[in-house]
Amino acid sequence: MDEPVYTNTESTFPVLKGLEPVRLRPGMWVGDTDLKGYHQLVIVAIDFLTIELLNGYGTQIDVTLLDAHTVQISGDGRGFSVLPYREGGTESSLEIELTLLQAGYIEDKCYDISGSMHGAGIVVDTALSSQLTVDNYRDGTHYRISYKHGEQASPLQSLGDTAHRGMTFTFTPDPEIFGDTLAFAPERLRDYLRHLAYLLPAATFTLTDISVDFRTFRSDFLLTGGLCPAPAFTQRGPRGR
Repeated sequence: MDEPVYTNTESTFPVLKGLEPVRLRPGMWVGDTDLKGYHQLVIVAIDFLTIELLNGYGTQIDVTLLDAHTVQISGDGRGFSVLPYREGGTESSLEIELTLLQAGYIEDKCYDISGSMHGAGIVVDTALSSQLTVDNYRDGTHYRISYKHGEQASPLQSLGDTAHRGMTFTFTPDPEIFGDTLAFAPERLRDYLRHLAYLLPAATFTLTDISVDFRTFRSDFLLTGGLCPAPAFTQRGPRGR
């Protein structure tokens, strides 16, 4: 049997562009393509919005399971800038944040505290979702942009005036990446939101599940005691919860 011949030429020197690195090796960004990685996409969006809360610009994050494979995460922060990135640029700062690896706020002027990885945050959701819609409420205007499989599906557009502020992410993990057998597990998200509520006692976190038999289940977490009640809750175990 002949040994394979390996060449080292320009034809065997690939250059990945845009979000191709994330889609090619998703495990490097969300840990794996199993149930944990599936839910990591939700955690990424929650953490992205939590940064605003950490810095005093919001009080609530709401997570809604629209069906077994689609989730909506909302936060009442300031929204994201839609001004062009850099003078003379054509893309908005929001588009850069959603699509460019290694982009994000790092200067002291932006945040005192940051809870996510620079350049590997919400862009991962854009890359690994079959569809992602971002509603951005900033300075009295409602903006929307959407993506499919990491590619822009509709441009950033203004939908008119609004008194609302903050951001909402609605997305479905891509079955091309995660397969078609996984589904969101409410208890995983409930535990994560409860942990955040212990760490941010002034904030409210809600989980609403409308995906089961057309009935709505909701959990609210406003744990004003901070970390103090956490050990007692943990020691109660699953039966005591």
